[in-house]
Amino acid sequence: MTLHSASMRRAYTQGLNKSGYLLKRQTVRLLTTGSRSGRIYVIRGKRHQASAAGEPPAKLSGRLAASVGFDVRSQRLTVGESAPYAGYLEKGTSKMEARPHLLITFNNNANAVERIIAREIHKELT
Repeated sequence: MTLHSASMRRAYTQGLNKSGYLLKRQTVRLLTTGSRSGRIYVIRGKRHQASAAGEPPAKLSGRLAASVGFDVRSQRLTVGESAPYAGYLEKGTSKMEARPHLLITFNNNANAVERIIAREIHKELT
């Protein structure tokens, strides 16, 4: 069996799908849990603590977390968010420092992704 066989491609794609679910779940968890240390202000009549530079964005509406998704196509995994402001939070702007969250998730889970893909390929080989 060669690495380019159809069954190996299926195993690799399965590993990418499982990795996508993991990265999505971990990104949502990062966005929706934990405390932040930015400024405190009142919005819509409620007290809100924003995130500080370098921290993941603080949850306000949950829209960013709800927009996290992934796609596996042509043996590539793409993870991202559809909220229009997601890129500004991840990378920052000229007026706001970055609130990285995807990069943190990827860095924290790189080894797990490798293990998932390796496990799926190993299952196919045995």
